[in-house]
Amino acid sequence: MERSFCRELLDWRRGMKVVIIAETEPPETSFRQIDERDQPSSCSTVIDVALMTVIPRFIPLDSGYEGAVEEKLWQEKRAFIKPLRYDGEEDVFADFVLKDVPDGDALPMEVFGMNSPEYLQRRQVKTAHYEAEYGPGRWWYWDAAAKPDMPAFPCV
Repeated sequence: MERSFCRELLDWRRGMKVVIIAETEPPETSFRQIDERDQPSSCSTVIDVALMTVIPRFIPLDSGYEGAVEEKLWQEKRAFIKPLRYDGEEDVFADFVLKDVPDGDALPMEVFGMNSPEYLQRRQVKTAHYEAEYGPGRWWYWDAAAKPDMPAFPCV
């Protein structure tokens, strides 16, 4: 788990909520004597686990920047969804999708939080996808790696 979920374990140690999903063998029940009564006790072997950092509203996050965006969306009472990795078949999916924009279409939202060469290359792929799919200026982004102040969200 430390190798596969080091970020989630760090988040948990810092006091954040982390959901664990475990696949187990069927439980085996045995009985033990407690206060002269047979009490059932179940035990199971864990086969595989996955960890996922979530906010108190149980929305999964991939970064603290996403947490800041979600908190602001929540405070402003905006209508949004958080796409999950396993929901889509696309190679590019938004960090959030704003649902309460004036023309009724969904507006993708992206948080760019790093500036490594690999990440910047991935950012170019995402930017090209959003520009082609939604049009210039029809998606929101925050370059958190370069600008600590989050830009305003599109108007309702």
